[in-house]
Amino acid sequence: LTTSRQAVGEAMAFCYDHVESAPDISEVLRRSLCRCAATTSLSKRAARLYLCSDVLRNSSQPLRGAQAFRPKIQAFLPEAFTKLSAARRLTSSKKPRDGFDQRVGATLRAWARWSLFPPAFVHGLEAEFFSEEADDDAHAHRGGELDAPSVAALRRRARQAGVYDGDAWRD
Repeated sequence: LTTSRQAVGEAMAFCYDHVESAPDISEVLRRSLCRCAATTSLSKRAARLYLCSDVLRNSSQPLRGAQAFRPKIQAFLPEAFTKLSAARRLTSSKKPRDGFDQRVGATLRAWARWSLFPPAFVHGLEAEFFSEEADDDAHAHRGGELDAPSVAALRRRARQAGVYDGDAWRD
């Protein structure tokens, strides 16, 4: 999959041609964003995000079963944006990183314009993506016991829910 409109459009058409398998297709999309190899290029990650975006945009079409995509995709987007953010932070070259930031930012702005999700949810995804901190574990691990969630993990959850981004709301 590439970021070309044609490639993403053909993949989206495949998804809707097989709408009866929406849960399985959604799982493949989840794995492609959340479980891809660390060496997966930012361009490939952007193409996968574009595909999710197109599937989401068309999930309100009057096609039987199309609406099944939205809740499945929405459920994995916080994890996906955490992974996209990690890939972004690992990229040392400024030009690819800036291009990736623009692509992801444009996707989030489109979702806000289309009212795909509540504004706080989109803001949470944006805050998670542009976050500069890496939160590896939801709980502090000490002496073989799990403690209460760490402050960093709580902040990450709040960012994903759209209620905290460290300072002020992004414009």
